[in-house]
Amino acid sequence: MITFISSLYATAQVWPQGVPVTGDSLIRLLLNIPGIQTALAWTLLHKLPDAMEAQGSQEADNLPGLILGSLRWLDEVVDTRRITSTLLDIMPKCSKWVQQGILELLPELVLEEDCQVVVASLVQMTEQSSTMLVPVLEAISNITAQDVGQAQVTDLVLQRFPSAELADLPALLRFLLQHVNSQNASQVVELLRSSMPPLGDQVVRMSGQMVDVEEGAVEALRTGLQCSHLAADTVFSQVKALTEPGVHMGLDLWLLLLLASLAGKRCEAVHKLLKKKFAEGLANNTWLDRAVCGHQGALRSLLPSLLELAGRLVQAGQAGCQGAGSHLYTLLFAAPHPNKAPQYQQGHLGSGQAGEISTALAVLLGLTRGHACQLLQHAHFVGTLLDCLDNFSQAQLHQVFAVVSELVVVSKGASSEVETNRQRLGKQLEALLHKQMQSDEVYAQRVGIIGTIKLAERLATPSSSDLGGKEAEQLLGRSFEVRHHQPGMFALLCDELTQAVAAGRLSEPLREWLRLCAVDQLEGFLDDFVENPPDVQCEGGGHLKGANWMNLNGSAGQVMLPLLRIVSSSDRLHRQSLACLPAVTRLALTLEFQTSGSLDGLSAILGCPLHMPHLDQLQREALLTAPPDQQWVVCTSLLLAINWLRELLNAWARHVQPHQCVGGAEVQQNLLVRLQNLCQLEALLAHSFALLPNPPSLQDVLGCHTSAVIVKKGRVQKKMKGKSGKVSKAGQSPDEGSEAAEDQENMADNASPRGKPATEADTTVQALSRTATNAPGNLGGAEEHIACTAGLVDQLQ
Repeated sequence: MITFISSLYATAQVWPQGVPVTGDSLIRLLLNIPGIQTALAWTLLHKLPDAMEAQGSQEADNLPGLILGSLRWLDEVVDTRRITSTLLDIMPKCSKWVQQGILELLPELVLEEDCQVVVASLVQMTEQSSTMLVPVLEAISNITAQDVGQAQVTDLVLQRFPSAELADLPALLRFLLQHVNSQNASQVVELLRSSMPPLGDQVVRMSGQMVDVEEGAVEALRTGLQCSHLAADTVFSQVKALTEPGVHMGLDLWLLLLLASLAGKRCEAVHKLLKKKFAEGLANNTWLDRAVCGHQGALRSLLPSLLELAGRLVQAGQAGCQGAGSHLYTLLFAAPHPNKAPQYQQGHLGSGQAGEISTALAVLLGLTRGHACQLLQHAHFVGTLLDCLDNFSQAQLHQVFAVVSELVVVSKGASSEVETNRQRLGKQLEALLHKQMQSDEVYAQRVGIIGTIKLAERLATPSSSDLGGKEAEQLLGRSFEVRHHQPGMFALLCDELTQAVAAGRLSEPLREWLRLCAVDQLEGFLDDFVENPPDVQCEGGGHLKGANWMNLNGSAGQVMLPLLRIVSSSDRLHRQSLACLPAVTRLALTLEFQTSGSLDGLSAILGCPLHMPHLDQLQREALLTAPPDQQWVVCTSLLLAINWLRELLNAWARHVQPHQCVGGAEVQQNLLVRLQNLCQLEALLAHSFALLPNPPSLQDVLGCHTSAVIVKKGRVQKKMKGKSGKVSKAGQSPDEGSEAAEDQENMADNASPRGKPATEADTTVQALSRTATNAPGNLGGAEEHIACTAGLVDQLQ
């Protein structure tokens, strides 16, 4: 026996130069002799079943492989049909691994005319043993006549597919897609969609090594689609026909991405189809969840395609596509394997497209809320956002600082690398905010304010430590100090805080602390009520007589708004502090409503009198002969009074139903009167500017923040966009209510032109005199206001 086995091994010769040369074995040399080839082959093949009984030594274990190896790649096969028949006869008697060797040998020997018989025999063999299905399929695929018996084999695979072993799945998928025809293409694709077993992260032994079944299945699908255009077209058409979000399967997305990986026109067609599905609501994020979550093997093969899809969806522009792209980025980042999802956002952030940038920032913000520690591993990338803030809009700045604040305040206990990155990012943010808050540029100030408020929001959230709320209060407290030297910046701060409060982004303890601060700031503008306020001295040295206007509280009132006293102050910063009065008022009223559910706590300011220039100062001769500084004081007082009333009316109209609050009837009456007061003040301001040949500039007191409605030479012009808006409709959102005042075109059209007869102008002032100082205590007083204003409008037209 040992001698026979030795004859199957290759012979070795040594040439004179001492170089060993390997030659054919003795048996192979004999097989190449035509006269004895068939008989010798028959004898060798019939030894295969006997060789199984002779195993026990290394040589005997190798005997089947040596015999089959000797029959491969012969120079000439004399009787192919007899050798093939012999192989088919002995195959059932051999072990599984010997059968696999025979199946590998058969495609080299089968003649074209014998293909049908061989295929039929192999199919019958699979019916007897399901474990040989995959080797048989591979053998049939390698037989020359591909079409012979293929329909029968395909039907067999379709029957066996639902119950196939996981280890056989990649080969079955590859075979089905490679051998589809026009009759069964739809059936094959539908079977894959409906009968694909759940794969998960299962690993099996294939070809002597451990292989992830899911990864192998995806690669098999890729190969099948590459080899069959019919299969690729059928997959595309069937998935395209799906119009309900719930019917899309995870496999559908895998197949489309594999088609896209084929490049060319098919890639563009796939991405166009996916964009359409998400844009029109034919698919949703659940489809992405099915395709990504729990499929690590598929992700290893499809990750580049998934990242490309996410990027294209974000760039699409439609809300549905951008939402899907954002969700897909989040899923990919959460997957437990290395990926470059955060770095992919860098391309979107630098695209220059507002929607794409906002979506990319939304992706990062979503990642911070569930994967902050993982995102901190990319802290350098996040830090670059703080270096290019000039490229972001105001809304995008909110997103940027929300991302950074979340990472800076993330809970402790992470790895040392993550903690180091967190501390480094925190120092970078602290240095940036300090620099921006000290800047004299309005944009830089706004950046510092937004960043400060976002950080305070995150510090004060319930998920933070108990010290977080105190840190937030200290942070905002330091920000409030800008009022003393930069009133305009303080107004920006109050506006941003108002929006944060209205949106419910501040915690209840911080909101209560902020309410006390805002009320304290508002009280700083108010004086104790004085029945006959003294005259004031203007900056130029002259005296200006004052009076209390529009007192709806009567003698019971305790406070007044001393506009004339502050406007005429010689302290420039004191005058400019009025620039933040509308913003402080809006913040205090918003906090009062958010905290108590009503404005009853601040109801006194709705009817409090305004300390204004005496109406005698508005007579034609008095106004025209007054020094420029007094003209400025008169006009500025009117403008500030207009803005004050607008804020009050906006607040009560937006937050309160008069019949639902304390003293509902009285509140409703006061609101009506204040609305008429507003019309009167606007008419007075228009009248004053129409009279003056050179109207004064009001920018000194308003700075760059507050909006001023200025009538110049019979026209109304908007000066310096800001936050003191026109009276908004009830129920208007806080953001809309805080916009800059709209152009007062109707007032401009109705304003009296310069050169109006003195008697008519004097009549206008006298009409206003009867109502501006009146303090109605009943509805009759309100009706008098309304009638007087209507008459005034008639005179001005």
